Amino acid sequence: MGVETSCFGAVFLAIRTLCCVILPFILPHSWGCSLGQTRIIGKAYEHDFYTHMMEECYLLWAKLEAEANVTLFRRTGILLKGPDDVDFQQLKSILEKNQVPTETLGPEEFIQRLPQVNLLAGEGTLIDTTAGVLYANRALRAVQRVFQSEGGVIKDGYQVTDIQPGSTVTVMTATEVYRAESQVLTAGPWDNTLMAYTGLQIPLQVPIILSKNCFACFVFNSCHIYIYKQCNPA
Repeated sequence: MGVETSCFGAVFLAIRTLCCVILPFILPHSWGCSLGQTRIIGKAYEHDFYTHMMEECYLLWAKLEAEANVTLFRRTGILLKGPDDVDFQQLKSILEKNQVPTETLGPEEFIQRLPQVNLLAGEGTLIDTTAGVLYANRALRAVQRVFQSEGGVIKDGYQVTDIQPGSTVTVMTATEVYRAESQVLTAGPWDNTLMAYTGLQIPLQVPIILSKNCFACFVFNSCHIYIYKQCNPA
């Protein structure tokens, strides 16, 4: 039960809809993309609507912090570094348009603050000062606690064996049968596996972003700036 599934459940409860979440794995487990110590959060995106959407995301995380009485976000800033081309300028423009506080480092200041990182000729730098990290494991536990405290039910360790659509949706496992007015699938790349029970398929493509030669990585340094670097496959 990752953050997305948990948040879906919380939304259903917010509109006074009884919600039951069925999971194939027993909690806690290490499956899914929500597990781990931290996840980066920021407002630097190549599309304006993402940056605008993040304003609400920050408010929702702050609301969850208050409801769960736990710290989930640490503001560190994120350094964006890359070729100072049209795409980079668009990124800066979107941040300016949405009035996101930023900081630009000139070559000399960059060397002083980040001596362990090379600034190549023709590269631009920008710091999203509002960005930082979410404590992923802690956030997951918090949203699950809030979900259950509001009446949400978690059924972990139940593998779905059949889904029968209709005015009432029937979901079957090896030992139990559940009926509801609606169902939401949040299985990620496995959605089509579950959709097969209904005779439907969605045009889902799962990109491969990790390989033995290339993977996305996050680097933390003593200046409390997070650097995101993604290599291009050979």
